[in-house]
Amino acid sequence: MTIPPVQTETAKRKPARKSPAMKRYFVLQTTWRSRPQGWKLMNEAKLFPQTGRGVLMPPGPWDRGFMPYPEAPHFHLPKRRGLKLYDFESIGNYWIISDRAKTFLQHIAASDCAFLECLTTVDPGIPETKIWLFECMTVLDAVDMERSSGRLVTSANYKPYYPFLPGNRLVFNPDIIGEHHLFRQDTFHVDIICDEFTKAAIRAEGLTGISFADTAQG
Repeated sequence: MTIPPVQTETAKRKPARKSPAMKRYFVLQTTWRSRPQGWKLMNEAKLFPQTGRGVLMPPGPWDRGFMPYPEAPHFHLPKRRGLKLYDFESIGNYWIISDRAKTFLQHIAASDCAFLECLTTVDPGIPETKIWLFECMTVLDAVDMERSSGRLVTSANYKPYYPFLPGNRLVFNPDIIGEHHLFRQDTFHVDIICDEFTKAAIRAEGLTGISFADTAQG
C-alpha cells in the first residue's frame, strides 16, 4: 500500500512594514566668508538713547521680533578685499539678508518670518544695496525626546533639552511642526531650523552665505 505524500502548505510571509522615513531638519549656519567684516552700526546712539550703545536683539530673552527702534538701523558696509555681500550674513542675534533672500523667504515661509529694513552707507566701488534684519518668529516644542539622544541639559526656562552640539542627535516630531518651514526650539532660541524642502529650495535658488547642519547627525 502506497501512502500518499502529506500535503503541506508553506505560510506566505507578509512583507515587513517599513517604518516611515524620518524627516530631516537642519540648523541654518553661516559660512566663514559670510561673517560681516568691519560692518559698523552708524546710528547706535539714536537706537539706544538711554545708554548710547547697545546690541540689536529681541525684546526679551524668550520673545522674538524687533525692538521698537526710533529709526531704522543704519550700517556702514566697508569694501572687503576679494569679498562681496552675501544673501545671508550673520550678525549677533539676527541674520542680515539681501532683498533677494527676503523675497524668497516671504514666498516659502511668510508666516515664520519677520523683517526690518535697514539703511546702508557703502564705500566707493560697492553698489548700493538694500538689506534687512531677518527674524524667525515661529517657536515650537517639537523635539522627539524619546528618539533624540546625547547630552541632556536644562534650559533657562527649566526645561530639559538636547542642544545642537557635536555628539547630540536631535529628532523632531513632524506632526507638531506641521506646515512650518522655519522654526526655533522653545528651549533654545539661538538656532533657526529648517526642513528639507527649505534647504533644497535655498540651494536651487542659489542663495549665498548659508550652510546647513543635519540635526540628527550632530
